[in-house]
Amino acid sequence: MLFFERFVVRHHLGAKNKNALLSFAAWIATGGVFVGVATLLVTLAVMTGFQTQFRDSILAANSHLYILEYFSDGMTNVDQVTARLEDIPQVESISPFIYAKAMILNGDQVDGVAVRGIDPQAKAEVFIDSERLVAGEFNLDSDPDPKIPGRMLVGVELARKVGVAAGDTIVLAYPLPTTPNLSRISNVAFKMRRFIVSGIFDSGLYDYNATLCYLSIPTAQDFFELGDKITGLELRISDIYEAPLLRKSLNGIHVRLTENEWNAYRAAYPAAEAPLKKVAKRYQDRLYFDTDRLTDAQRDQIGESALNALLALNKRLDYPYRATDWTEMNEQIFELLNLQKLVMFLILTLIIIVAAFNVVSTLIMIVMEKTREIGILKAMGTNSQMILRIFIMEGLVIGIIGTLLGGVGGYLIALSLKRWKFVSLAADVYQLDHLPVQVVWSDPLLVFVTAIIISFLATLYPAWQAAKLMPVEAIRYDE
Repeated sequence: MLFFERFVVRHHLGAKNKNALLSFAAWIATGGVFVGVATLLVTLAVMTGFQTQFRDSILAANSHLYILEYFSDGMTNVDQVTARLEDIPQVESISPFIYAKAMILNGDQVDGVAVRGIDPQAKAEVFIDSERLVAGEFNLDSDPDPKIPGRMLVGVELARKVGVAAGDTIVLAYPLPTTPNLSRISNVAFKMRRFIVSGIFDSGLYDYNATLCYLSIPTAQDFFELGDKITGLELRISDIYEAPLLRKSLNGIHVRLTENEWNAYRAAYPAAEAPLKKVAKRYQDRLYFDTDRLTDAQRDQIGESALNALLALNKRLDYPYRATDWTEMNEQIFELLNLQKLVMFLILTLIIIVAAFNVVSTLIMIVMEKTREIGILKAMGTNSQMILRIFIMEGLVIGIIGTLLGGVGGYLIALSLKRWKFVSLAADVYQLDHLPVQVVWSDPLLVFVTAIIISFLATLYPAWQAAKLMPVEAIRYDE
């Protein structure tokens, strides 16, 4: 059907074109699209790599969900809360944890640290299976006798700052809360204990590596004089991206129902189905209802009794317990990365737009060069729509070839950056020591669609100018 148009396009852009300037301009336009697409693809791969690396490193050092108490210095009713959480099908593991601040001393080297008390059995796979342990062994077994050195894990940057290696002994110091006057450092009484550095870990993030160390929960409870108290519970769930929904459900913001519970509810209250579907989000076989988004009209449609029945089905935590998740704790980091990725996409799209001006100028040159030929074609019966399609196809050929070459070139550059890591970063500034790269299918698809749309828009004006040429005036153009 478009055989004639394709033939003319090959004639204009192919090797048989006698005008070397036109061929050169076409290649320049193709090269411009190539550079824009490759640059944009590599940049998005780097930004996605940052997001993925931050996420994986954060989740290596933290759990998906945390259960804490409001206005409390520790949680005591652990079994009661755990029993409530074990009924949630997507929860894979529940373990207690302790979080406290202390000082670490090695000779004249002193630094502040964040101490995490963990269940060694629950965390063993995080350090061993993920190869986060870079020296020593995963061993937090400590003797109850404080005169015998305990065992701890420290971050790789913290070990470097205080000058310790696996097997060395350090001192952990904690200011006693019973000190009568904390206004002067000389009045502060410290509790100290020696610890053997059994292992050194690398979480992937500089801040964690420079400030974090691990003890077993019994050792941390004894050292910080917590008794049987813990800071809270940490949960790992089957899908990390469901954590925000589950957190809102546990805090009573969303109502979480299984498929069977929803079917039973809508059978009992059929009028509530339509408005509730507008504020529902399905996740596998579970539904989350954001009742705060219901308008007054929707609440009237549902009815007070039906709405109360829905809220009664919610499996929320009772006060004083609250839930937080990994996305909420690191919300600013991921919002900043998303904003940077969007801004970089918009800025680098300008390169493709500049390349589109080359496409426009190339097509205008072709129209001017082939004006007489266009007039002859029109005189022989070629209509304006066919001329329009010819020049649109010429612009799209330039855009598509440049996009495909740019995609291949960008992918090879991204693959090289990922494999050989020849771009290093300052870890204390960027949290990472190398440039992370990850290509996900949505990024190239977005780049390809954007480039082809811009190339198509660039063809419209030259193609329209060619299509509106009058045959007689076009034939007389070269006379």
